[in-house]
Amino acid sequence: MPPKPLTIALVGGTGRVGRLLRQEVDADDTLSIVGDLRSGDAVPADADVLIDFSSPAGLAEFATKAADAGVAIVSGTTSLDDGANDALTYASGKVAVLHATNTSLGVALLNRLAADAARVLGHDADIEIVELHHNQKQDAPSGTADTLARRILDARDQTDADLRLGRVGTMAIREPGTVGVHSLRLGDVVGRHEAHFATTGERLCVWHEATDRRTFARGAIRAARWIVGRSPGLYGMDDVLADALGTV
Repeated sequence: MPPKPLTIALVGGTGRVGRLLRQEVDADDTLSIVGDLRSGDAVPADADVLIDFSSPAGLAEFATKAADAGVAIVSGTTSLDDGANDALTYASGKVAVLHATNTSLGVALLNRLAADAARVLGHDADIEIVELHHNQKQDAPSGTADTLARRILDARDQTDADLRLGRVGTMAIREPGTVGVHSLRLGDVVGRHEAHFATTGERLCVWHEATDRRTFARGAIRAARWIVGRSPGLYGMDDVLADALGTV
């Protein structure tokens, strides 16, 4: 007898990634959507996992509802406010929660490689992050670039005080030890993130480019398969990556 499909309650199903996620589920008989949720809806009791690609308000509402219903959570919503962060904290005390600013496993690997480079090269390295997205993206820097920057800062025991968002003016010389972040908005670029490292005599660049938003939908599904059955707590794509690398 075939195994029971993974049952998904979906929030944000009308968005770009949400629509693609539904297509991925429809093409896979091991997956099933049991709820396409709107504000005010209850989380179905038969859902194994809630997948959220909505808004901070949507995440705040449904993370709380999913936790109270005992349903695991995967969320790719970015630009979180206090309400959404509080809801994630509450939910992670009751169920397994995975939140990521980018659900691509390749981006998780980029974050790890960049952190390793920052740790090895140390404070002698000049580090600059460049992120490219389509010309309709509203937030800058991207959530993915923000996560990448924080991984680099953490690796060098630095804080937000060492972050520089762009440069302008006649006194824009690079300050030693800082991490620069620059945002480009071009045409229909899905997403590209670059981390540049330079010391005297050498330069290293690690980068990731998404050419199809299905990457994010597939990554969320992979995360959903991984999160079901986990102990309550707050997880990230790093945890999925660690499992894939056999380092859990």
